[in-house]
Amino acid sequence: MTQDAASFILMVEGGFADRPGGPGGATTYGITTATLRQARKQMTDLPEHVRDLTKDQAIRIYEAFYWKPAGCDKLPSPIDLLVFDGAVNCGVRRA
Repeated sequence: MTQDAASFILMVEGGFADRPGGPGGATTYGITTATLRQARKQMTDLPEHVRDLTKDQAIRIYEAFYWKPAGCDKLPSPIDLLVFDGAVNCGVRRA
């Protein structure tokens, strides 16, 4: 994942949020509890709750669950960033 993509998504997604009625429930850096649960199966050093995610841990999840599955590593800039943002917000298939 490029540094620009990681910096952008961390900035726009922000830190911990748990908005009533929000579609993803509690999130940190746009990573939902459900995504964290899946990621913990592969990355056993991740925290149990999204509020405890660090930026470095979030970047590892982004790369494994969004960047590479969406094929962003094979796309030119800035298309890679557009697809990546879409994957984080709408899912890899829709992106």
